Amino acid sequence: MADGFMPGLRRGDLGNWGKAAEVSDVSDARIIHLAGLNLSRAWTLRGVLSALPPSDPRRGTLEAAINVHEAAGLKYVFSGHYEGEHWLATFAVYHVSNAGLETPPKP
Repeated sequence: MADGFMPGLRRGDLGNWGKAAEVSDVSDARIIHLAGLNLSRAWTLRGVLSALPPSDPRRGTLEAAINVHEAAGLKYVFSGHYEGEHWLATFAVYHVSNAGLETPPKP
């Protein structure tokens, strides 16, 4: 993987990619989309991770970011608020099932 895509990754710095978006109001139909962003990031970062060999030193940084985004997104899937519950599960399933990956990443 070329370093041009995520230049800080080799240094362990993903910038904003490493931070989960904060959902300040789970009942706000617009703000809850940030939970979907977190799940989408976890899923797509897992795709990036799957392209790296098991010994690649960048894996740890990606795995940490995936865990942060996963936790920040999954906690809203069953929030009790229609604004997110009716669609967030789709993003959660994509992520936890490794949808689109030919070979799921090794833990």
